[in-house]
Amino acid sequence: MSRRARFACIAALALAAPAVAHAQAAPSLALTLLGGVAKPDAALADYQWDTRPRATGGAQAMVTLGAWGAGLRWMQSSTSQDLGSTASTPAASVRTRALEVVTRRSLLAFGGQSLFAGAAFGRTRLSYRPDHVTMDAGGTPVDVRLAPIDTWSWGGDLGAERALGSTLVGGLEVGYRAFSLDAAHQSGGQVMVERRTFAEWSTRFTLGWRFRT
Repeated sequence: MSRRARFACIAALALAAPAVAHAQAAPSLALTLLGGVAKPDAALADYQWDTRPRATGGAQAMVTLGAWGAGLRWMQSSTSQDLGSTASTPAASVRTRALEVVTRRSLLAFGGQSLFAGAAFGRTRLSYRPDHVTMDAGGTPVDVRLAPIDTWSWGGDLGAERALGSTLVGGLEVGYRAFSLDAAHQSGGQVMVERRTFAEWSTRFTLGWRFRT
């Protein structure tokens, strides 16, 4: 065999080695706690939302086989919405909760560390507290219900994680979630309602326990 042929065989084996390792890897289950900071879409300020960064947290369960993983993630964060001077409560707390199906693909692994990219799809609920307020409509009090809003959401994340022991894993993620809402605004003296898409960016620290099955 010529030198060039031997080099080609060695290169092919080197490229195939990670795939073989992933294919032979045993499946694992990871239970992870997530916590960090979420930043609502700046466009929500047009609807009197407080769009400053707020704390976010949640939990995730994921099964991994080789380079691929899939599981469920629950996240929540909160902010506030200004209701105006005619409301019995000047501002309401808005809680965002999301339950998502997540998938992940490992991009690179070295020295106990790994880089990954993921995608998520699920349902997001926006709920208000208080959920009833009284508005002054020209001297006449009107009871207004701030009903919860359920909407589909989608997004993705990039992150890195590192083994901290035989089962403990720590990491850092940057995530993005988008969702659509019916938003009301004034145009030409009339109230118009249109469907708009908003987003939330988050930076999350993770701490998980991984178990081989």
